[in-house]
Amino acid sequence: MYQSLASLLAAVLFAATLGVSTPASAADPSDIGVVEVQLIMREALAGKSIQVQIESTRSSYEAAVLAEETRLRDLEQELVRQRSLLAPEAFADKRREFENQVATHKRDVRARRRTLDQAYSVGVRQIQQAVTEIIAKIAEQRNLMVVVPASQILFANPALVITNDVLSELDEKLPDVTLDFSLN
Repeated sequence: MYQSLASLLAAVLFAATLGVSTPASAADPSDIGVVEVQLIMREALAGKSIQVQIESTRSSYEAAVLAEETRLRDLEQELVRQRSLLAPEAFADKRREFENQVATHKRDVRARRRTLDQAYSVGVRQIQQAVTEIIAKIAEQRNLMVVVPASQILFANPALVITNDVLSELDEKLPDVTLDFSLN
C-alpha cells in the first residue's frame, strides 16, 4: 500500500513539474551587466583630474589659512603686550577689533571648505552623469536588460563585467573635468 501511494505521489509530482515553465520575462544571464562604479571613479582620467585640482586648491587654501592664523597669533600677542599700556576703553576696542578679525577668518575658512566641497560634488556629478549615459549606451548595444553595481552583488561571472569598457569610453568622452572654485 505504501509503495503504491509513494508511486502515485511521485507520478503526481512528476506530472505537476511537466506543466511548470519559466516565465517569459525571466532574464537570461547574458542580459545582465556588472559595473564597478568605485573603480571607475577612482581610475578615470576625469576622476584623477578632480583629485589633482582639489588637492592643489586645498594646499593653496591651507597656506593662506596658516599665514592668516600666524598673523592673528602675532596680533594677539601684541594686544596682550599693550594691555597694560592702553586705557581700558582703548584696549576693549582693540580686543573687539581682534575678535572681529578672528570671526571673519573663521567664516573665510568655512566658505573655502564649502567651496571645495561644492566644486568636488559638481565634478563628481558630471562624471556620474557621463558614466550613466555610457552604461545606457553599452546596455543598448549589448541588449542588456539590467546593469548592476558590483558593490551590490556577492559574485559575478567575469564575463558579465563591463567596467573596463565603461572606463575606456569615459576616458575618451570626458578626459578631465574643470572645477569652479569661485566663492558663491
